[in-house]
Amino acid sequence: MQPEPFLPIVVRWILAALATYRLAELVALDKGPFGIFAKIRAWAGCHPSDLVRENLGELVHCPYCLGVWFGLFCTLLALWPTLGGDLVLAAFGLAGAQAFLYTIGGNNADNGGSR
Repeated sequence: MQPEPFLPIVVRWILAALATYRLAELVALDKGPFGIFAKIRAWAGCHPSDLVRENLGELVHCPYCLGVWFGLFCTLLALWPTLGGDLVLAAFGLAGAQAFLYTIGGNNADNGGSR
């Protein structure tokens, strides 16, 4: 007999979508703790002579591209529930909900918000 999942499946999928949104936005747009994501984006910048860094640079600057990869990761967490996976989905899903509400409320980097 399979153990009961920690979160209902609908909640897990909603959290997975919001976690994907937040993770993609975090890496592509935010500075991150100690400026880590800004440093990664600067390092990966435009390097036509280095194919790996050039492709990585395109990836880390594009929230839509990152969304595909983070979406795949969150899909796996949603399909195979574990306590750890549900905690990751809950943490980043709630952060995604907060970021989404903050953005639709008219607060963003263009009008006084900070990244």
